[in-house]
Amino acid sequence: MEASGLEHYIAGLKDPSIGRALHKLLAVAHTYDTENPGNTLEDQVDHLRQLIKSEPGEKTPELTSDANAVSVMTAHTSKGLEFPVVLVVDNRQRVSPAQPKAPFHEPGTGLIFPEEDDQDAHYVTRMRHMRNEARCLWYVTLTRAKERMIVTAVSPHGPGNGGLFNPVRTLFQELWNHEAVQPTERVERIVSCTSQQVGK
Repeated sequence: MEASGLEHYIAGLKDPSIGRALHKLLAVAHTYDTENPGNTLEDQVDHLRQLIKSEPGEKTPELTSDANAVSVMTAHTSKGLEFPVVLVVDNRQRVSPAQPKAPFHEPGTGLIFPEEDDQDAHYVTRMRHMRNEARCLWYVTLTRAKERMIVTAVSPHGPGNGGLFNPVRTLFQELWNHEAVQPTERVERIVSCTSQQVGK
């Protein structure tokens, strides 16, 4: 993205709705590429065409970080936007996502059956892409606020006696432990009887 100069081009557009539409297109393309790492550019173009045909009357939401209003959106949709205050709720994304064992098609190879061989190189690569996607999306989530961010999560088991989660199962718990060991300036960790929060 940085090398292509596209971000600079988007920033210079006079009509912000065009920039938002381009960011949405990039988010859809990135998600498809992550979920289908072996597919070609032609496959991705066909996928985008199918999306357009399936919802011909859909209007792209007019998302802006300048409006004096509360905006509710997914982390994918928030890419490219910033807000004074961001509330991120119900963070349960696992550090190691579930590993689906359903067969999938790998171009040039054919059907892959993870149930028969979960060490297959194509399956291992697919799982690595899923983990990277989850962590990248978590980074996007944590960088949307200009002034203050509140991150909440619910856990059946709170931090242990040392104030740390052990074992660490979610990206939120990983963040919690990091701030407990190496506190970041202006970050406050709050524990309640039902939830744990990291506020900045």
